[in-house]
Amino acid sequence: MSEKNPVKKAISLVADGKHADAIDILIEALDHADWSIRSYSAQILGELGKITGDTDTISEQILERALNKMLEKMNSDPDGWVREAITKAIGKITSFSTEVVKIAIPSLINVLENDEHDGARGSAANTIGKIGKIAPQLVKDAINPLILALKDEAWLVRYYAVYALGEIALKFPEKKEEVVSKIEEVFNDEDPGVRDIAKETVKKITA
Repeated sequence: MSEKNPVKKAISLVADGKHADAIDILIEALDHADWSIRSYSAQILGELGKITGDTDTISEQILERALNKMLEKMNSDPDGWVREAITKAIGKITSFSTEVVKIAIPSLINVLENDEHDGARGSAANTIGKIGKIAPQLVKDAINPLILALKDEAWLVRYYAVYALGEIALKFPEKKEEVVSKIEEVFNDEDPGVRDIAKETVKKITA
């Protein structure tokens, strides 16, 4: 298999049952010169359960190796689509180990607040919400950044900020009133999808 196609090589190795070798190649491919290969590598790393053949548990060693590299690239990759793919991948592996994934939270907040790519910011908000659904205490520091994201210029970011706040707010009664008030301000959002999720989320929080 050509070295120009490391992702295809990794997929072939998975088919042969060589999971560790496949993961090594995918991690290395996050440094590939071609942004599309870096992005595709991240997408597949998000499916670690399928790669290893175990959709319920993955060794923390494998998770840490993959996640540490993804975080490095999420903070440094020059391509926004790659950063978006990485934030999505982290969201997918959240269910395997919150103890491992918690190291990603500061970087996710940084992407939400500062990334110039709309998709990366939106995916960061979405992933924070997924983590919050499982382990809300880990993302308490993300509440204020998510509230600020309700005014983001991109509808996608506003949408997922509402979603994330809806997953987190119920676990922190002291923040409930503020969160509801801020989401209610989104009832008049220019995007119908954002308006709808805002109204649904307030109903859920106040039920």
